[in-house]
Amino acid sequence: MTTRARRGTVAEAAPIAESYFTWQTTGVSLRDRRVTVCSKPGVRSHRTPDVASTLLAEAIAARPTDSVLIFNCGASPVGPVAAGLATDGRVVLADANVVEVEAARRTLAVNRVANATAHLSSGIGHLPELPPTQVVAVRLPKGRQATLQLIWDGFLALEPGGRFYLAGANDEGIQAALAQVQSLFGNVGVLQYRKGCRVGVAEKSSFVPALSGPLLDHRRFHQYAGALRGGSYVVCSRPGVFSWEKLDAGTRLLIDAMEIRPGEQVLDLGCGTGVVGVVAARLTGSGKVFMVDAEVDAVDAASQTAQINGAANCTVLPSDVTSAVRDVRFDVVVTNPPFHLAKATDHDVAAQFILEAARVLRPAGRLYVIANRFLPYETELRTAFTTVETIFADNRYKVLVGRGPGRQHGES
Repeated sequence: MTTRARRGTVAEAAPIAESYFTWQTTGVSLRDRRVTVCSKPGVRSHRTPDVASTLLAEAIAARPTDSVLIFNCGASPVGPVAAGLATDGRVVLADANVVEVEAARRTLAVNRVANATAHLSSGIGHLPELPPTQVVAVRLPKGRQATLQLIWDGFLALEPGGRFYLAGANDEGIQAALAQVQSLFGNVGVLQYRKGCRVGVAEKSSFVPALSGPLLDHRRFHQYAGALRGGSYVVCSRPGVFSWEKLDAGTRLLIDAMEIRPGEQVLDLGCGTGVVGVVAARLTGSGKVFMVDAEVDAVDAASQTAQINGAANCTVLPSDVTSAVRDVRFDVVVTNPPFHLAKATDHDVAAQFILEAARVLRPAGRLYVIANRFLPYETELRTAFTTVETIFADNRYKVLVGRGPGRQHGES
């Protein structure tokens, strides 16, 4: 183990990066109309317009009375365009990420769309029961199993004769995904292709698909066991959650390195499967643990992990960084910040994790961060904490600790 203490200077005017929560609007011209899209840091298409979503908005067709479902909707023009086509129908948008759902809601509002709603849901997993749908449109998600889930959900939601649209980029796996659509629907055609992206359409017929798998049921969880900090744990997960199939090395290092004292209040920020929070819950004993994540599948998985391990002192909440726990103060925050947004490396969310951790910590609180060696988190840590220390480092990972959040971040 490598230990190196460094004392940083907390900037006198280094407040939380409120720009992270500043919404911006972009105009998109398509189909003889102008659509305004709302975005901010943390939204997948914030830095670069999403060509696949634009293709989907250009290709989708709906009759005035149709019901339309849009999965993985994000911040895109698809919702307003679909609502403008199905003027006397119903448009339901769903996304598994709380930030993307807020972007979709703001986009509907700024375009004055009255016949559409946006929901936090992975496919149909958290949607209310809906009548058969005439149109389903999907922006390709990340991961083969998550893609298969949304294709299957779309198939179930459609009435016979209904149309299924799927859009994505070549380097995201759209061609393999369209092959899955072919095997499930019995037909598929490519409508448009542009800048390495394509959109396809299939029609639900009398074709009977040969598809099965327990995880296609949103109520089922993948499980694996792990021995951690002298205890045995069962981890529950869903496809799409970080490291959903097995415990990753970085998470194990974070668990081994974090110091949790009896009675301390802990925040697991970006909790994923919830295994870090559940171990912290055992270590703190009478203390309370909050686990937050922007992804609804992670919230479901962490809740199930806490329940199956008997961690009654855990509360799990959906949250854009610390938005769900802004009024709570913690002795410890533990986190493995995300540093990918869509296909690119993006440090905005990770930097916000560090800055907001300082905000919710008590004056003597501490933050434990696991990171890949190449990630420069020390900069944000030195801005937000009086002392920054590397308590573990090898050729792949490092565990950093920030102690003593600046007065403007923590309790006064």
